Amino acid sequence: CPPALELRLLTAPEAEPALRQAAFDYEMSAANLRSLSGEGDLPDGCRRAQITVYSAAKDQVDQGFAAADRWQGEARGTAKGRPADKGVDPLNRPGPQPDIWIPESTADYDEARRGMPATGSPATLHYGDPVAYTPLVVGIPANRRLDDVEPGGASWPELLTGTDHAHRDLKLLRPSPVLSGTGLLHTIGLYFAHDGPGDAAPYGPDPDPALARTAEDRLSAPGSQYAGSTELLCSLRPDADASGAVDRTRSAPLVSEKSLADYNLGRAIGSCPALGSALPLHDRYVAYYPENVPALDHPLIRVDWRGTTDATPRRAAVARFATWLRDPDGGQRTLGAQGYRGVDHHSPGPGSPLSDGRADVSRDIRVSRYTAGPDQVARVLDGYAKAQKSSQVLILMDTSTSMTDGGKLPVALSAAGRALEMAGARHTYGLWAFPDRAHPDDRAAVRELVPLGSADPAQGKAALDRVAGGELVDHGAAMEEALTRAVRTMKKSTATNKAIVLLLDEDDGAGGRAAGVDRTLGTLVGEGPEVPILALVLGRSGCDSFALRQLAGASHGQCVPGGPQAVDTLAGRIASIGTATKGDR
Repeated sequence: CPPALELRLLTAPEAEPALRQAAFDYEMSAANLRSLSGEGDLPDGCRRAQITVYSAAKDQVDQGFAAADRWQGEARGTAKGRPADKGVDPLNRPGPQPDIWIPESTADYDEARRGMPATGSPATLHYGDPVAYTPLVVGIPANRRLDDVEPGGASWPELLTGTDHAHRDLKLLRPSPVLSGTGLLHTIGLYFAHDGPGDAAPYGPDPDPALARTAEDRLSAPGSQYAGSTELLCSLRPDADASGAVDRTRSAPLVSEKSLADYNLGRAIGSCPALGSALPLHDRYVAYYPENVPALDHPLIRVDWRGTTDATPRRAAVARFATWLRDPDGGQRTLGAQGYRGVDHHSPGPGSPLSDGRADVSRDIRVSRYTAGPDQVARVLDGYAKAQKSSQVLILMDTSTSMTDGGKLPVALSAAGRALEMAGARHTYGLWAFPDRAHPDDRAAVRELVPLGSADPAQGKAALDRVAGGELVDHGAAMEEALTRAVRTMKKSTATNKAIVLLLDEDDGAGGRAAGVDRTLGTLVGEGPEVPILALVLGRSGCDSFALRQLAGASHGQCVPGGPQAVDTLAGRIASIGTATKGDR
């Protein structure tokens, strides 16, 4: 067989497993194996196209398309960085230039288009119809169902009231609208929600300010945001390491129907592997469907790149794949088996996991289509940005030479870069590295690469570039000593919302540690004011260390072990720092 034409498909982390399966099924289907007139001789049974599926968080995709000239230039080796790029590295994240982009919703497409230059971009986005739907839901613990609220069509005011302190007292958890299409669409639904009849027009010209404030007040709690439905639900699963996590029995996750069904049925979700069976009833969530909130519609976007030499056959190959995805006997069957609803018949089809009673979803719920416009999406995100409180983050990064082993350093640099992206007038940061090459015998010494209180991400990016260029220290990293200094500093900070982001290989300081350091650090963490510790641990032991679990839990932070979704998971938790008011703490 001659080499098949490679198509690159970019999507959201939540949809990647299902679309990877769909791509495989397409490659093996008759639609991709049969010869076509006019395309030359192709031996029988040879694939005409192969599809590479990869994913990235919404903010990374937006930045990629906004810097499409650099994206294309990096692929060709001709890119030149610009100060305005603020460290955008499209080839690393989101990945190679896509031929197809399947975002979670049309709102993601609108937002990406808004961020692209009006003229001159080498990328052209061609909007196509949806390939699958999944409604948005609020998961309510099965043993805490809401009184007098129908799961199949509750208004948002009813849901907000039914979960408040006077009723079920549940904490609402939402994926970040900046990082996740699910979070963005849930926020659109919340901001435009009303208490009218189900067939009323769901969107007015502007969000309801009072309802938006009420919603954000309920959602503004430390650690209330995640990078997507799947990681949010993974953190709530009984078998997951829940150090520092909220009580799942008192949580109400704002997620997609598909991800909630996967959770209840014990399927693989996020970084949590599949279980042997469905969760028991007392660990499951019941899906409540907010009225007039549109479903995720997963449009297929063809991406054309200027100067592509094989543009015509590439467009034809994308069109064939799109047709197969929407075919009831092709992609619709595959996606339906993954828990999505079809483009023609919105009720689950044969073999759908949604038909399993243990999924705790409403099979016959009406799927609401997306009708908001680009201007409304922009106003929602503007309102969300204005609702965020000021914050301060201290990034404490292990720069010992062991970070170069096993590809750990690029992951740590990527995580630090994501933290820098929130910097600005209301969101300041500092960047410290340990150990300190100037004081190798002082285990508590750190290098202040960027002073705490900086609002300019360029300083941090330049410092990270120096670290990437080899500014590492051939000396063990004593985590507890460096962290003690960082916690003391942040306790004195006047910022209302603050956190320490710890990026670590592993704690190398246990051997020569002075007596009482761990007790001192534990006491300091437990004292007010609260400073959450958000740790990304890349060493073999991950978050299994008792010290890390204890510190994350005592500080109301989180420890994130290394893995494919680790950087996005940490980014979601960093994004939640500015959403917490002083009273929430």
